[in-house]
Amino acid sequence: MYTEQKDASEDQLNKDIPLSVTRWHRDVNLCLRGTQMKTTNLEKFGLGGSIATKQACDAVGGRFFSVLHGWTIDVHPWEPNFKLIWAQ
Repeated sequence: MYTEQKDASEDQLNKDIPLSVTRWHRDVNLCLRGTQMKTTNLEKFGLGGSIATKQACDAVGGRFFSVLHGWTIDVHPWEPNFKLIWAQ
């Protein structure tokens, strides 16, 4: 994974990893709760969760993150299909 600061400009992102190669992304509006994946309802919490507002997250005792961390790119260097190396 490559990371860059939350406030990085498009020019900075392009300098780090060209925008023509892949797309940078940020994980936004996340509600997290619990530390055990086996007991966490992933339909409601986490990256694919349905809870996307601070108010709704607070109501179920979660921790809300408007932006979890800065800009990121996931890289899969051992992927045999070149198109999937930079897949998000």
